[in-house]
Amino acid sequence: MPPPNAGPWVSTSASLDEKVQAATDLTRDDEVAVEVSVEQPRRPAAAAKVGNRIPGRPP
Repeated sequence: MPPPNAGPWVSTSASLDEKVQAATDLTRDDEVAVEVSVEQPRRPAAAAKVGNRIPGRPP
């Protein structure tokens, strides 16, 4: 369930691009972006996928 201030568009986004845009909109504040960046590696499945998408890092 999305946070109360996220708006209904977060949970109804159909495409990956829409979901990425929603997340980007929610993390415009630098303090929020930092906290999200710190929290995401605690999700093992997500963290494993990020390593393969960092430019210059071998897959």
